[in-house]
Amino acid sequence: MEDEHHDFISEFIGGTKKTVGLTDISIIALAKTLNLPVVSMESPVTSESKKLHIPDVCKLQSVEHLTFSEFLRKEQLKF
Repeated sequence: MEDEHHDFISEFIGGTKKTVGLTDISIIALAKTLNLPVVSMESPVTSESKKLHIPDVCKLQSVEHLTFSEFLRKEQLKF
């Protein structure tokens, strides 16, 4: 995944906030390996931008992405 998404990883292209971090790619890879969802508060990129966020990479890798609120609902957790 590091090679596949190299152009969108901030550690390789200057660290802009509109890119995904190498640690995020590692978490997505682990979730894919363990067949678990990734939980983040990021939203997918809505424009035709070449930038990617965590949900975008999850979608490309067929990994379920949940916001924290979605995770709480899915697990039926209440506070």
